[in-house]
Parts: sequence; structure tokens; C-alpha cells
Amino acid sequence: MADFGASLQWAETSTPLSIKQPLSAYNWAVPDAPHATKSRNDIEHPITESHFYAFQLEPNRTPPKPFSYSLPQKRSLAASQADENAAPGSFSRSLLTPHTSQGPAKRSKPSPISIRTGTAPAKRKSPRTDAQKIDIILAAIQDQGWSLSCFLYNVFRSKDIKGAEIHRSPTHSQMVSIFLAGRGKKTVANIITEWMSHPDGRIPKTSPNSDLMYSTTVPYTDIGPVWAALTAFSMQTMGKKGWRMKQRKPTKHPGTDVCRDDFGESTIPRIQSVIEKDQAVTLYLFKNIAMRKPRARSGVVIERKSRPADSANLLPLMRGILYFGSSAPVELMNYNSRIGTMSAPTTIRRALIKLSQEEARVTADHGRDPTTAGFLFINNTQNYARQREQRMGRETVMNVGMSGLWFEAPDVDVEVFDLAGKRALIALNLRKDVTVDDLLGFLDQEDADLTGTLHVLDVLVRCMPSLKPLRKEISMRFSATAKLSAPSGQAIVHPLACSGKKETILTELKDGMHQENPKVQNTRNYQQLFIIVDNWPIIKLVMSPPYGQLGRIVDECSALLAFWRGLIARLKAENTHLFKETT
Repeated sequence: MADFGASLQWAETSTPLSIKQPLSAYNWAVPDAPHATKSRNDIEHPITESHFYAFQLEPNRTPPKPFSYSLPQKRSLAASQADENAAPGSFSRSLLTPHTSQGPAKRSKPSPISIRTGTAPAKRKSPRTDAQKIDIILAAIQDQGWSLSCFLYNVFRSKDIKGAEIHRSPTHSQMVSIFLAGRGKKTVANIITEWMSHPDGRIPKTSPNSDLMYSTTVPYTDIGPVWAALTAFSMQTMGKKGWRMKQRKPTKHPGTDVCRDDFGESTIPRIQSVIEKDQAVTLYLFKNIAMRKPRARSGVVIERKSRPADSANLLPLMRGILYFGSSAPVELMNYNSRIGTMSAPTTIRRALIKLSQEEARVTADHGRDPTTAGFLFINNTQNYARQREQRMGRETVMNVGMSGLWFEAPDVDVEVFDLAGKRALIALNLRKDVTVDDLLGFLDQEDADLTGTLHVLDVLVRCMPSLKPLRKEISMRFSATAKLSAPSGQAIVHPLACSGKKETILTELKDGMHQENPKVQNTRNYQQLFIIVDNWPIIKLVMSPPYGQLGRIVDECSALLAFWRGLIARLKAENTHLFKETT
């Protein structure tokens, strides 16, 4: 080490010259310094003492610190495995840096000209941008005759066409392992997110591949666009997972591993945990379909536990209406509501009220339309109310009342229900001039003969087993040769509310008729009503006018024509003249 005290004596101007010793008497060598080769400039222009004094003994200048060189340390195995860009077993070959006892030295700004060589230092290159790196890598891929898809496919392929393992270099194996294991800076999920949001992967609506989104029929390996391929892959993978869960065989026969403790308050939570374990994929799909997304208020996520989608309760509600119409016990409805297979009784009641209001509006619009025809069918109704629990004030009874149905008759002429015209024809009294020949002239003798022959044949094929194969042919002749055939079609029926009146009692029958009539809005301002009843109400209706004294058909329920239920199909537009002429 150089004698620093001697240099201070030489720098001090007050030191006598007799004390100063020649420079050759001091040790200026630097220990452990590598041998430096003198340049040509140093040989031709050696540094003089005056230059040395001016450089080395400058006042207020910090003396140079001792320095030494150290070899770089070998990196640990864990650090090299965590780096996805480092080759296996390699270490960083950094430049030799000065070692000091005060920690790493700070980078100082280099001088414009080196003192030893007198030349300018080399300029440091700026780092490449991401776009420049991508261009270099893509150019290298193109130089090898590959596309980007071929490059990615071969990077991650582990077996060849024959199924044999592909030999990979250590660098290739380690980088792929780090990426697929998720130990790199960017994971597979980050790349899939970029693919699903990239504009180049968007499928136009006019493209034939637009129907392949979330496809469950076309294999995802046969789909080209990235959006359609990824969505189809997720759907088909979940389907396979659910199928594998369903294929699990039970360990015991059903019903043999049941005990009393399995039924109680803990049954539903236990079943829920089993479903979450064994049918996790199915439960996830059901929750996303039936439940809405949670919303946040003031940073707190609010989860809706009892607010399903609008169409998620249609099947449970339909089952509840069926149970309600079948007079099922309320305990059975409460149990089904608890396990989630039926709506609550209050929900069923509200739904029935809404449906009845909508049906009442449609029925009223059709009933007061003067251009449409309809029939009001009234009959008795029985309901056996059986009390399964003996309580005070309750007993098993038979509830008897009246119910009504409104039938739409779109193919019937409205003039058939013209009761004013009917009364006018009766007032003309044309019956006095009608003879037997006139009545027979109204009949179609050819149609009567054919109908009688078919009836005889129908009796024969039903009674004789040997003629049984001809039964279908005779039935077809009945429908094909009928003169007045009713068009086939589904009848439109509107149910009306029930009444507690009995049809066997004249006063209650009259009150029941008055209660059913306003439900179709058929009052004095609209057409008069055509009512269909069975045998017993006909007798009561014929007996009601002497007790009524109300004036109009809507009020007094006068029975002008009594039709049996089997003759309703003959009330068509073709036979309107029949009623006018025979009266």
C-alpha cells in the first residue's frame, strides 16, 4: 500500500525541503493488483514528477480507496430453477466488480477521456423494447419455415404421431415446465384472458362459425376460432366431469344404510353438502342459472339467497297448482316447499289469483262481443272434505255446489242465438199449416238410408267376431259420409268460479244462474245467453218462469229451447234454416 503520510508531506508547502525524501524511497505499489500491460502512449509519454504531483497530490482530493477483484459466486439451484429464462445448471457470468468493505459501490459517471489510454469509453446500448423483442423472435421463427401456430404446437407437444416421447433439450424442458407449472411471471390464465379479449378472435355474426360458441355437439378440436374453441372446450369438459360424477356406483343398496338420525333438521344441510361434493359442476351451473349476480353496496357484497330468476319457479309452481287442485294436504305442500320441489302455499295462492284475474278478463271480452258465439255450461259439483284429524267443530262433509264453464263456438252462426227472431217466428204460428208430407220433405231420404245402413253394419261388426277387421272401415264411413260433420279441433274452454248453490233447489238454482251470468259480462246491453244444462236443471228452468216475473231471458232464465248435450255439435251455420222452418 502506498505511504499516504509521505504524500501529505510532499503536498504540504510548509514542509522543509530537507525533510522531504526522494520519491523512489516510498512504496507506491498496489497489493493484489493484476498485472497491467503498458500502452504505447504510456511508453512514449511517461508521466513526469510534476504531472504526478499535479494529479496525485492535488489539494482537497480524496485519496483512492484500495480495491480488489473477486470471482462471481455460483447461483443456488433453487434460484436457477425459479428463473424461466436461465438454462439448467448455469450461473450468471457478470463482469468483475470492485469489492469494498462499505457495500456495493455506486455507479459514477465516467470521465470523458481516460487518463491512462486517452481514448473515449464505449457507449452503452439501450435495452430493446417488447415490440423489438417480438419482431426478432418472429423473424427467427419465419427463418425456420414455421408459423406461430406450428411453433407453439411443437413447443408444448410431448409425444409424436406414433405416441413415442419426444426428446427435449434441458433448456426446452425446464422453460416449458416452469410455464405450465405456473412459476413464471405470466401464467396460462393470463394468456387465455388476453385471447378472450383480443379483437382478432371476435367472430362476426354473419360468419358460419358464430353458432359454434359454447357448442356441445361439435368437438372443440375441430373448431378454429379461439373464442368458439375455448367456450366449446369449457362446456364439453364440464359435461364429461358431470357424467363421470354420475357414473359413481353406490356402495350399498338404496335404503339399507338409512337410520332414524338421518331424518330431521340436519337432513337438508347434510344433503346439500353431499351435492356440493359429488355434483359440484351441476350445482355450480344451477346456481348461475337460478340466482342473480350479487351486488355491492358501500363495498359490501350483498348475496341474494331467496331471489331466483323469473322463469326458475315455473315447474315448482305448476306442481303446486296441481297439488292445490287435487286438494292435497297443506303439510305435503309445506314439505315440498321446504325441499325446493314446490313453491310456497302463499306463492301458489298469489299465482292463482293473478291467473284467475287474467282469465276473467279474457272471458268477459269474449262474452260481451256481439260477433262471437258461446255456451255457458252449468253442472253440479261435489267435493268430499274429509277431516283426517279429529278436532272440535270439524267433521267430514260432502260439499255440493255449482260450477260453470264458458265454451267458445267460433264455427257457430250468431243468428242461431237470435231469440227475438225466434219469438217472432213463434208468433207467426206457422205450425198450423205444416203437414206430414212437409215434415218428410225436410228430411234427406238418401242420407237417412245411408245412415241407417251404416248403423246396421256397425251392430254386425261389433257383435260378430269374424267381422271385427271391418270395424275400422265402418267407423271411417261414418265420418266420411256424414252430411253435417263437425270440424275437428280443440275446444276453447274458460272455467268460471264455483258457487255453493244447489241445483236441486229451485231458488238456489236461480241464484246460481244469476251468479254465473255476470262472470261472462253478458248483461242487458249485450247478446242474450245460451245456457247448456243437464236433465234436472231443464225441468227446474221450465218451472222457474211462473216464480220469476223478471221480464228478460237474462234475468228470468226462460227456457225456449232445450238441447241435449249430444246435440251441441249440430248447432252449426248449415242447420240454422232448420230451426226457423220447423218452428
